[in-house]
Amino acid sequence: MQEKEKFLMTIDECKKYLPNRWAEIIQQDPLLMEIFEEHDYDLEEEAVPPFLFQELRGGNIEHLRPIFALYGQTGLNMLQELLEIDVQGIKDDESLFHELVNRKAILLADWSGENKEGMLYHFFNSRLQSMLGKHLSVSEEDVYQKFNQETEESKRGDFIPFALSYFDKLLKKLGARIVLLDLENDTYNIMVSYKKDAPKLKSIKSDFWKLSTLEQKQGRVVIYIICPECKDTAYYDMSIEEESNMKNVKCEKCGTLFWDESANEVVNMEKTYY
Repeated sequence: MQEKEKFLMTIDECKKYLPNRWAEIIQQDPLLMEIFEEHDYDLEEEAVPPFLFQELRGGNIEHLRPIFALYGQTGLNMLQELLEIDVQGIKDDESLFHELVNRKAILLADWSGENKEGMLYHFFNSRLQSMLGKHLSVSEEDVYQKFNQETEESKRGDFIPFALSYFDKLLKKLGARIVLLDLENDTYNIMVSYKKDAPKLKSIKSDFWKLSTLEQKQGRVVIYIICPECKDTAYYDMSIEEESNMKNVKCEKCGTLFWDESANEVVNMEKTYY
């Protein structure tokens, strides 16, 4: 098979492949622009230019601050962790991933369950303290009690998805969210992001760093609502796409508005993604 020929692309030609505002930032930094112009890119297949985690290692990572800043405090925290790493020894995304695991910024959880009891609890509590100076509002045992109460016949592999949904709801109230890194294996690669930044991380174009929140990762959602007026209960089981189209939905009993004309939530809702 003939190898596909790579070619030089101008920065303007790359704009449609690069995440929003990257091209502008690259053009404003002489070093980034110099490195960019030295490489041949096929950005249809290579969405993130190599200089992001390769060419700038060894003392020039700070040049990426404006790019990381596009992703809010989560991006800036990731930049800080990169600056603290011995960047001379990090030559590729996989090495960076393992370094972040070693620094406990990423938690690996097997699909079958926790390696030891309290593993998820202590990871989320540690990240909350590091990022926001806060702690989980529940005890270590609460997630197991909740799981046993709500799961009639649990089987191997049921606990991790339940626990992620459980902890994500707690983190959301405290200003954080769970983010998953998809490496196309049977391991949950778990990170914590600031709440306001979490949805943006999915827009990062990278063959390695494929990040998503639980709802972005999973396909369906069950929504449970207790009407604040008549106390009637409502259940909805739908795809994520359908949820975004819930416009002007009201309580069937008293007519209280649940979602407004723009599909914004008007009342408190309990959601479970699966």
